[in-house]
Amino acid sequence: MAITHANFLTQVRNYTEVDSNVLSDTILDQFIRNVELEIAGQVDYDDLRKYANSNFTAGNRAVSMPYVAKSCHWLPKVAICCHLLPKDV
Repeated sequence: MAITHANFLTQVRNYTEVDSNVLSDTILDQFIRNVELEIAGQVDYDDLRKYANSNFTAGNRAVSMPYVAKSCHWLPKVAICCHLLPKDV
């Protein structure tokens, strides 16, 4: 079911029981944009994932990470998920 931008704004105003004097198009458009950015920041997109290989050393509790993996956490609003895959030793 498709909905137009104008119909969506009308539905929001009907739901909140206010008119366009309270929730103007500008306010609703900014609200919609903020929600879009918040959702985009929380979604784990495949194209934002970085894959890297690392070696474990016996007796060393630290894992050395390649430069690419270290730099990922500086990207704003990108959820960094580290998944360790089981490997036979």
